[in-house]
Amino acid sequence: FNVTATFPLSASVGIRPVVGYESYLGVNGLADADVIPLGFSFMFSPVQKADYVKAGFELGLRYNLVDYSEVGLDFDDSFSGVVGVHVATDSSGGFGVELGVGYRFDIVESENDIGDALSLDGLAVKLALRATF
Repeated sequence: FNVTATFPLSASVGIRPVVGYESYLGVNGLADADVIPLGFSFMFSPVQKADYVKAGFELGLRYNLVDYSEVGLDFDDSFSGVVGVHVATDSSGGFGVELGVGYRFDIVESENDIGDALSLDGLAVKLALRATF
């Protein structure tokens, strides 16, 4: 679950702040991890001929607040990067849909006190409702 807003910087570049909530089932059922990603992405959309369909790509950074404890050992927060592609539609009423696929990769992994790492690497599929104001 993420909440975002895209602010245009030019006709083909925008910046998108991101705040979210993610919950993961722990490895071997030991524990659950809750993650709150905070960050931003640069959104690049080449100038398109059709106004109602737009394609583009995303490059972003996330600071991940990690709430995960394993046998009394707390994990640190982590830092990750995001790359992705998307297709978005807009209607005359200002609403639309965005469909995308992306990959998050660790820049700094979350670790506990004895050096165990918790990776947040992964592929994600995104379906979002869009509103234009």
